[in-house]
Amino acid sequence: MSPEFLVEHRTALKGKAVTVRGVVVRTGFAEKTGAASGATPSPGAHPQPRLFLANDAKEERDKNYDLMVLLGEEDEDYATGETAEIKGIVESSKAAVYLRKID
Repeated sequence: MSPEFLVEHRTALKGKAVTVRGVVVRTGFAEKTGAASGATPSPGAHPQPRLFLANDAKEERDKNYDLMVLLGEEDEDYATGETAEIKGIVESSKAAVYLRKID
């Protein structure tokens, strides 16, 4: 399914395992911050690795449909602009939705 479909149907999909295919529009891996950048890390300073998937990478897309995907510490690195297919568990509320990647 697409990131936009998941966001639109987040209530019905909550707690379900789904596979989402989209374009990586942003990444945020812990190893690119903190100690790796030369800064002195503080406890809990490294956020969980994550990326954002969208239906496409066009700048004028509706970014409200970008889907945050939480990754594990050992997951592969994804490049911005690449197409990714990720299986995960949908976590959602009225105001937010994200996918927690599973193997």
